Amino acid sequence: MTAPAFAAAWLLAINLLTYAAFALDKHRARNAGWRIRESALLWLSFLGGSAGALLARKHLRHKTVKEPFRTRLYLIVAVQGVAILLAMSSPLRRSLAGPAADLVEAAGTALLGPATPEAPALPRRFGPGS
Repeated sequence: MTAPAFAAAWLLAINLLTYAAFALDKHRARNAGWRIRESALLWLSFLGGSAGALLARKHLRHKTVKEPFRTRLYLIVAVQGVAILLAMSSPLRRSLAGPAADLVEAAGTALLGPATPEAPALPRRFGPGS
């Protein structure tokens, strides 16, 4: 499996799992069952399921006011956003080598779409008539 395919599969799976965990916790909250720990929900978000967590909060109206959960979730989303922007920056991409660069590129492509291609370098000509 290529790095972009693995990153896309991971993000899809972790976001579906996170959404399902929020839905299960909401169901258990309504029916007075054993709840899922907030730390477990936050870890799922941290591992890549923050989009699923935000969608679940909106669609299920679950954990929307609860503090400090809300602040911690937004902090995770902000840190992930900064990490993606840094990973997509040109100096960092050039400093990474091999599989690490492929993984960073795949994660950025999966979340942000493909990067615009760089213009090819034009040949330098020297001498008369150039």
